[in-house]
Amino acid sequence: MLACLSLLAVLLGIAGLFIFLAAEFMALVQILIYGGTVVTVIVFAIILTNLKDFSNLKSTKQAPFAILACIAALTCLIIGIVSSPALPAKLELNYIFLTFLGRYLFTDWAIPFELASLVF
Repeated sequence: MLACLSLLAVLLGIAGLFIFLAAEFMALVQILIYGGTVVTVIVFAIILTNLKDFSNLKSTKQAPFAILACIAALTCLIIGIVSSPALPAKLELNYIFLTFLGRYLFTDWAIPFELASLVF
């Protein structure tokens, strides 16, 4: 249940990032669909499965390998961030570009766009 509340906090944080990016509609969709609906379904799934306490689980032999993999991934991420060049200049998005992107996305790339929406 705590993980579900943490997921809700993360989704609200993502909505806050959308607000900072001046994408208020995406923030609203993030809050309504993911923050409301998906988290509610997950809460019902947790409640209806009636899971017992997992305090009696023993540590597995895979834990050191998992920790090592996480440390390696974090190290690669930090090296990639440090070695990357400076951030590019801020792009000025205008409505002409967004209109072009929307038309292109729903005409030439309509089928891959719909397939991606089914996958994700």
